[in-house]
Amino acid sequence: MLKDRILKVSISEAERKGFRFTMGELVKQLGMSTKTLYGYYPSKEELLNEMINLAIDELHLNIKMSHYKQNTTTNHPRCGCVFYVL
Repeated sequence: MLKDRILKVSISEAERKGFRFTMGELVKQLGMSTKTLYGYYPSKEELLNEMINLAIDELHLNIKMSHYKQNTTTNHPRCGCVFYVL
């Protein structure tokens, strides 16, 4: 999906340059017109909001997985091995 590709390239640019990247730079990297990019994200602010929301969702998922792993491990009494119960 094109929107996912835009997000992926935007995240890559943010990792490289921080939030100083421009929509013009994204257009060049994506090989699309400015009109197409702004059709998906009418402003850089909306794109940044989407990126931040995605990062928050991933953080919540990581926290849940970490909590799940902590609550589903058990130490084997004889060898001290840790087993994950899925």
